[in-house]
Amino acid sequence: MDDISYMIAIHELAKADASHAITVSAHTTLGTSPIVRFGTPEQQERFVPLLASGQVLGGFGLTEPGAGSDAGGTQTVAVKADGGWVLNGSKIFITHAGVGELFVATAATDREKGSRGSLRLSSPSRPRIWKKRALGIGHSEELPFAEGVRAGKKKTRWDGAPPTRVS
Repeated sequence: MDDISYMIAIHELAKADASHAITVSAHTTLGTSPIVRFGTPEQQERFVPLLASGQVLGGFGLTEPGAGSDAGGTQTVAVKADGGWVLNGSKIFITHAGVGELFVATAATDREKGSRGSLRLSSPSRPRIWKKRALGIGHSEELPFAEGVRAGKKKTRWDGAPPTRVS
């Protein structure tokens, strides 16, 4: 559907349940859209049907401990090797980290080009299968897992301090 129709659908979903709307929106906009728009034909053919059917949940990794959500400050590096890419770095606050299975992540390929030298890569991760089954989220056995990609402990606040009450 076109962008306006998509926004109307998300808006209508949010009227019933905002958490479902943001899940669908993040899956579609952050996890699927970059592959549809910028992925190679092979990535599109392989991953988009799994994402579009809901068989797997997509996610997105931009935020880093030292860079926040500044794509130009990304410290994670991608190096081309063996017909693919090797990522070195870490991300925090990854959308759908505990339940997603296919992630788009940002990484620098050329520091001199700044954010123009960045790359978004699809990284299948080993999901928490027990959690996905409990939530009724799909899973695809055909996706190979990227070594070293894992979900860490869930963080809910930057500092762990109790919420501040404002009156």
